[in-house]
Formats: sequence, C-alpha cells, structure tokens
Amino acid sequence: MAKLWVRLIIKNKIWRQDTEPLQGAEPTLANSKEALDEVLKRLDEPRPIWMPSHERQFLGYGQARFLPEHFVERVNFERMELETIE
Repeated sequence: MAKLWVRLIIKNKIWRQDTEPLQGAEPTLANSKEALDEVLKRLDEPRPIWMPSHERQFLGYGQARFLPEHFVERVNFERMELETIE
C-alpha cells in the first residue's frame, strides 16, 4: 500500500515528518491531497496552495516541494516536501 510522506525542512534537515496511507489501489492527486490534509492536521500546519507546477511535479515524479510563499499563513519551516512511498 502506498503512503504519502510529508517532511518539513529547516536548514536542509528534517524538522518534522509524518506518513499517511493513501486510499485506493493507486496514488492519485485527489487521494494524496486527502492524505496531506490528515498529516497537516496532526502536525498542526496550514495547507499549501497547489499550483499547476506542483501538480505536474507530483503526478510526474511522485513528489512536490512547497516553499513558505505557497502558504497563506506564516510557517516556521523553509520548505515542505511530499513524496509517495511504498
């Protein structure tokens, strides 16, 4: 079963991380966003704004990176990385 691995990075080190199983037989953008919502609730972090470039990265490579400017609220990390893992 695939999982979504969420990492919050500060100074090129993992500050906080969590995983969430993806629903369904195959990873999709929709079930990945649902898993991301669950992880962000547990980590008490805001949800990023998904730009078309993030969607292309995630669908093409199974990973995406979000910077502080991709959030409406202020965040305390340098970037958030998403990756699908088995």
